[in-house]
Amino acid sequence: MFIPATAHLNRPVLLIMDGHNAHVNLNIINLMKQHNIVCLILPPHCTHSLQPIDVVLFNNVKIDWCDIVKNYFKSGHKSIRNADIPRLMKRLFIEKQSFSTTRIVSSFSRSGELHIINT
Repeated sequence: MFIPATAHLNRPVLLIMDGHNAHVNLNIINLMKQHNIVCLILPPHCTHSLQPIDVVLFNNVKIDWCDIVKNYFKSGHKSIRNADIPRLMKRLFIEKQSFSTTRIVSSFSRSGELHIINT
């Protein structure tokens, strides 16, 4: 999916991956070279400092989503239909404010300093 989505770019593309061993092998490395992809592999066990959105934001989203689904089933529903998903997602975004500016800023501030270099 990544290669077709970036094939039109006429410059190197940075792909950031976690340090899980299964993601990278010789075939993948050769494929990345062929398609002008530079791979940055994050060291394992560094989520707290390199993935700030995972630290606070997505953890809270998971908690909010579980709460929404639990209440949905408590109200008598037996399953979640495709037609129900937009209404449930609205609760996640609007009522729970799962992706609020406050939560996003908190994600970065809790993980410490993160410096983005734009060259």
